[in-house]
Amino acid sequence: MNSYLIPQTVYVGDRAALVIPLEYPPRSEVLRAGETPVLPDLVIHRIELESRGERGRLLIDFTAYAPGLLELPPFEIGGRSFTGLHIEIASILGSGEETAVFSPPAAPLAVPGTGFLIYGTMTGMILLILGVLGALLWVPRRMAGWLKNRRRKGLIASLAGMERRLRRELIRGNTTASQREERLNFLAGEFRSFLSLFTGENCRAMTAGEFFRFSPLELCCALRLNPQCRRLPDEGGPGDSPLGAEFLGNFFRRCDNLRFSGAGISTEDLLDILGNLKLVIEALNAAMIDRRSALVPAVSGGGS
Repeated sequence: MNSYLIPQTVYVGDRAALVIPLEYPPRSEVLRAGETPVLPDLVIHRIELESRGERGRLLIDFTAYAPGLLELPPFEIGGRSFTGLHIEIASILGSGEETAVFSPPAAPLAVPGTGFLIYGTMTGMILLILGVLGALLWVPRRMAGWLKNRRRKGLIASLAGMERRLRRELIRGNTTASQREERLNFLAGEFRSFLSLFTGENCRAMTAGEFFRFSPLELCCALRLNPQCRRLPDEGGPGDSPLGAEFLGNFFRRCDNLRFSGAGISTEDLLDILGNLKLVIEALNAAMIDRRSALVPAVSGGGS
């Protein structure tokens, strides 16, 4: 039997077939995986007896995992036994496998646009890091300013609410002299507390004369404007600004005169004082709404 391989040269790991011609027609039969012999270095996928007219052939489909001459184990198919079959498996190292050395791997080919992708990604990461660092430095300061403005707006709203409540109570006309004195003391104390919280300076224990030298000279300085004295553009003089030191000094001096004069406090006096307080509230609201246009530089207020 002159057997041959398909392909003629079989390497380790190749799937190939051993063909053995037969002189007489065999009985066709197929042995598939699970029915075929098993070897450690050889996997037999299929053994088939094939009849071709007056002749036939034996096909052995296999994959070898070791080089050299491999002997197939005996097996039976179509009522016949086959023994002593060999297959030659070539090695990719050839005859000089002991001294053969693989060539170094070829350099990888870059996909078009890879350089742009790599450098673009690196640039994007650097910009992202810089953006995060900038945000960490910028956001807290912006948040601090925003929170401070929110706190100041809340203080102004609270002072305005107190002014409206006292005004409604006085307009109803059912307050006694002692009640009006009590309301005046409450108003002066609350306004001093407001100035302390709004400007950051202790105004609770300040006398009326000290308010003439109040620093900052105007409440608009607490809005981080020009620290020089300012007045509203529609006011007549430097002492007329509701945010000025002279206005505040006169406000608290009048409160003290009414409380300690012994002549009693009328409803009209209290309403007039509330009117002056309302001027301060309106000026502060105007300064908070537009810091640049609500106030303009002016000469500082006078002394006591």
